[in-house]
Amino acid sequence: MKMKNRFFSLLLATVMALTMLPGKVFAQDGAGMTERTTGLDLSGKTEAEANEAEGWSWSPDGEGGYILVLENVNISTQSGDAITLPNNVDVDIVLKGKNHISGDTALSGVELKGGLVTIKGESSDASLTAVSNENSMWGTISISNLLIESGNVYTEGAGNVIDAFTMTGGSFTIDQTFDFDGWAALHTVNRVSITGGKLEITTDESEGSYGIYNYPSQDEGESGVYIGGNAEVVINKSNAGIVVWEKGSGISDGRIEVAGGTVKINSTNIGMYTAMEDIILNGGNIEVTSDNIALRAVQGNINLTGSDVGIKAPTPTSAGGQVIGTFHDIHQWASEWSYDDNRHWKECTNSGCSARSEYAAHQGGSATCTDKAACEICTKEYGAVDVSNHTNLVKMEEKPATHMTVGNMEYWYCDGCKKYFSDETGMKEIALKDTVIPNLTAHTADNTGWHSNETNHWNTCECGETLNKAAHTFEWVIDKETTAAEAGSKHEKCTVCGYEKAAVEIPAMGTDVPQTGDSSHLFVWLMLAFLSGGAVLTLTLKGRKKTNQ
Repeated sequence: MKMKNRFFSLLLATVMALTMLPGKVFAQDGAGMTERTTGLDLSGKTEAEANEAEGWSWSPDGEGGYILVLENVNISTQSGDAITLPNNVDVDIVLKGKNHISGDTALSGVELKGGLVTIKGESSDASLTAVSNENSMWGTISISNLLIESGNVYTEGAGNVIDAFTMTGGSFTIDQTFDFDGWAALHTVNRVSITGGKLEITTDESEGSYGIYNYPSQDEGESGVYIGGNAEVVINKSNAGIVVWEKGSGISDGRIEVAGGTVKINSTNIGMYTAMEDIILNGGNIEVTSDNIALRAVQGNINLTGSDVGIKAPTPTSAGGQVIGTFHDIHQWASEWSYDDNRHWKECTNSGCSARSEYAAHQGGSATCTDKAACEICTKEYGAVDVSNHTNLVKMEEKPATHMTVGNMEYWYCDGCKKYFSDETGMKEIALKDTVIPNLTAHTADNTGWHSNETNHWNTCECGETLNKAAHTFEWVIDKETTAAEAGSKHEKCTVCGYEKAAVEIPAMGTDVPQTGDSSHLFVWLMLAFLSGGAVLTLTLKGRKKTNQ
C-alpha cells in the first residue's frame, strides 16, 4: 500500500511540473502573453471572439464595423500574414500596452473602396510594432484606407502599401530596411493627409527608394500629399523624399502642399517632386537638404509664399512653370540661448538672417524672497521675487527680560531677506525693535540660585542686590536607620534652599531583656520584684494552710 501511494504521489508531482512548463509562452515586457505562431485571420469572423491568453479580442461595434483590441499581443508567423482584416468594413484597432506582430505582411486587408482602419492608442505609450519578412509581396502594412489617431506605430522591413493615408495624432515610424519591387516606405495611390502627430521615415539612398510615394493610378478620388496643422514629418534618408507621380485619368489633385507644421527632408536626389501639378509651400517650417535638386515640379509651379523654407542643394528649385516667393539657406541655429525678460529663443547664425527658433516664454524654476525664478530652459531669471518663499526662516524662542537684561518675544528671522516676522509662515513682517521686551525696573533673581548661611537663605540680583532673604525652614532627614545594636544618623535640611546641618547620632534601640547594670529599665525591674514577692507570699500562705489542717 505504501509503495502504491508513493507511486501516485510521484505521478501527480510529475503531471503538475509538466503543466507548469512554459510551452509557447513569450514574455512581452513582463506581460507574459502566449505567443501565437499562426496568423490571426479575422476576414470571415462576424461574431465576437476573444483569446485572453493571447491578448486580443474581436467584436462588432453595432454600426456595421468591428473593434479589434490588442493588449500586449505577440504574433509571429514564419509564413503568411500576421493579422488579416475583413474587406469593405470599418475596423477600429485599439492598442493597449506593447504589441508585436510579424509575418510576410504584418497587417493586411480591407480592399480599395472598402472600409477605414483606425488605429487608436488607449494611452500615450501604447504601441504596435509590425515587422515584415523578405517574402513580403505587399509590404509591412497593406491597408486600403488607414487613419492613425493616437498611439505609436513602428514598422520594420519592407515599406507600407496604403491606398489612402490620414494621420491626425500619435506617431508613425517607418524603418525600411529592405526594398521590395520598388515599393516606397509609404506607398499610396490616393490622398495623403497629415495634420497631426509625427511621421518619421528612414530608408536607404539607393535609386528608387522613396519616403512618401503617391502614385495616383486609380480612376477617381483625390491624390497628392497635404501636410498641415501641427504635424511633424521627418524623412531622414532617402533617394527622393516626397514624390507625386501622375498616371491615370480623373485624378482631381496631384500636388504637394505644406500649409503648417514642420517638414525636414534629407535626400540624395530630389527632396520634393511632382510630375504635373504644383508644389505649394504656404505655411509651416520646411527644410530640404539634397545632393541634387531640392524642389522639382516638372510641369507645375513652385510657390514658396507664406512659409519659412530653408534649402541646401546644388539646384534649389526646378520648375516647368514659375517659382514664386523666396527661400533661404537652411538655418544654422546657435547653441546658446538668447533671451529677454519674458522669452527665450535660438538665433540663426547665417549672415543677415534674423530668424528665431524655439521662441517661447520662460518657464519653470522657483522664485524666493531674494531671487527671481530661473528659467529651466535658458537659465535666465524672470518674473518677480516671491516674498512668501523664504530661503531659511528660523524661529527665535521667547526670552524673558530681567532687571539688567532686555528680553525678546517669540519671532522668526529669514537670513535670506534679513527680515523679521511674527508668524511661522513669514507673512507678517515686523521690525527688530518690535521683538524687544525692555528690562524690568524691579530687581530679579539672577541665575546663580540660592545663597545661604547657618540661619538664612537669599537670592541675588544681577546688580548685586539681596532678594528674598528669610530664615531656614528645617525638617529632619534620616541618613541611616538605627537598629537594636547599631546607632543611626539624621540631619536637618532647609525645605526652601536645600541648606543642610551636620548629621547627629540616633542611639541604638537595644533588646527587650534588661541587662545587669542597665538602669534605663528600672520600671521593668520593679515589676519583676513585685511579681516575685507576690508569688512567694502565695506559696507561704498555701503552706501554712496545709499545716493547720
